[in-house]
Amino acid sequence: MKVSFLDFWGGFPKNDNFFVSCLKNITNDIKVVEPKKADLIFFSVFGNSNEKLKYKFKKKIFYTGEPYPTDSIKSDLRITFDLGDKNGTNFRLPNWYMYFDWFDENKYKDKNQWRFPLDYISNESEFFKRTKTKFCSFVFSKPNASREKYIKLFSNYKKIDLYGNRYDRNSLNKALPNGQYFKFDTISNYKFDLALENTIKDGYHTEKLLESRLAGCLPLYYGAKTVDEDFNKQGFIDILQYKDDELLDLIQEIDNNEQKYLEYKKQPIFSKEVKIDNFLEFLYVNIK
Repeated sequence: MKVSFLDFWGGFPKNDNFFVSCLKNITNDIKVVEPKKADLIFFSVFGNSNEKLKYKFKKKIFYTGEPYPTDSIKSDLRITFDLGDKNGTNFRLPNWYMYFDWFDENKYKDKNQWRFPLDYISNESEFFKRTKTKFCSFVFSKPNASREKYIKLFSNYKKIDLYGNRYDRNSLNKALPNGQYFKFDTISNYKFDLALENTIKDGYHTEKLLESRLAGCLPLYYGAKTVDEDFNKQGFIDILQYKDDELLDLIQEIDNNEQKYLEYKKQPIFSKEVKIDNFLEFLYVNIK
């Protein structure tokens, strides 16, 4: 099968990515080609939105892991975070699925294309076990009102270490090297980690909470109330469930009570079994 990728984000590795790995698990006959030569086109929301219209006779699969409006997008199949299946044409695949090395390809050995080994789900990694010598981290690329609010709120208790792009004109966040490994290696030194989604929409839960849990942090999570579709709510602090003063009191209590802190950390990460089989079946049934 000849496949192609259109309108994905800058730097997307067309020849070596999550979708290629999944397809190779279904069939060995996979070749990545230019769109005009493809049997199957994956497309997303970045780039030239009109280019895919040129290939009207190709089977097309739309993918987004971000909260973009999708109702007007025409495609044969959809892979999104949406909770509905849209008559069997949509598969809900939150983007955190892409952060695991599902097929034991040793992706965790490449620090620039790092994926979590599957045994991180059930076994404490070296990062999880690392002694947490610092209070709270927050890695983000763009500030917004909710992020600014919680940075200021928690800073009333203790200093938060910020990583990423510029937060304000007077402060430059600490830079991190590119690559998932370096982010994970950094936040694993902290007791708490701010895991704040950039927007709230049902079903939209990204890698942020997962990274915090796997790194052995206690996530302070801001996101949709549907988070328990994926994650065990006993293993993080859902900050929208508290008034600001109650939230600060809770964080201070946990920070000063090691037993209470460890009770959160020992909880299972997910609310149900996580596997890739259903997605592989979805692909197999629809592209054969």
